[in-house]
Amino acid sequence: MTINSKRPNHSDTHQNGKAKNERLRQVSEKKKEPSKPSLHSYLDKQSEKKNRSIKNVLDVGECRSCGRKFNKLMRLCPYCGTFNPMEATYKEPFCPACAVKLENKIYRDTDLLVCPLCAGMWIDTFEFQVLTSEREVFSDSNIPFSFDKKPFDPTPQSYVKCVRCRRLMVQSNFKNVSGILLSQCRDHGVWLNAGALTQIRTFIANGGLHKAHETEIRKNASEIAYIAQKTQNLEFMQKMLHKWSPKFLFFNK
Repeated sequence: MTINSKRPNHSDTHQNGKAKNERLRQVSEKKKEPSKPSLHSYLDKQSEKKNRSIKNVLDVGECRSCGRKFNKLMRLCPYCGTFNPMEATYKEPFCPACAVKLENKIYRDTDLLVCPLCAGMWIDTFEFQVLTSEREVFSDSNIPFSFDKKPFDPTPQSYVKCVRCRRLMVQSNFKNVSGILLSQCRDHGVWLNAGALTQIRTFIANGGLHKAHETEIRKNASEIAYIAQKTQNLEFMQKMLHKWSPKFLFFNK
């Protein structure tokens, strides 16, 4: 009786082990892949978002002047017209460009927040209105007697966030003709680059507001003339189209 003894093949065992390890690796990678959100979770998120928006719409605020209640999303009171800004959510002021804490500075009996690195400054809405009013500017004898408008800077300017609410602010040209760029939050104030406040006050002291008003008047006059010419052309076309109409001949005797 002969016994066929087969010697084990180590190469086959090694290959089987490698294949097993490869399958285990593929299974573990599949488990690591993020699962797609189910329909129920998507619907839950949408309903939560909808409820949040409805809550914001239904929030009721109180006017600081007349005390009447109205929608909190509104800024102007519908009863007395008083501006009601949104409350500041951040008490510690930080520079939106350098991210360092702003320092207090007194300028003509007005509190300002100045960055110690870039010399940019934050001015609240009421204080900015006071410092840029003609009454306050004309009383300052240290303002130069000429305003030199700086050339246009073609480099793109990045938007910065409000110091009080951390929302992106809108950039605008002061009075549209000064060439002085400022970032403004409709609720809390403005952010000015270094030296911009002095330029604005110099612009106002040298008749800049009157020039801005004249530019606005000329713009409105040109728009009115354009609309009048367009209306005249439409009337002429209407007369030409209905020139031989019996109705036109009967009613225009």
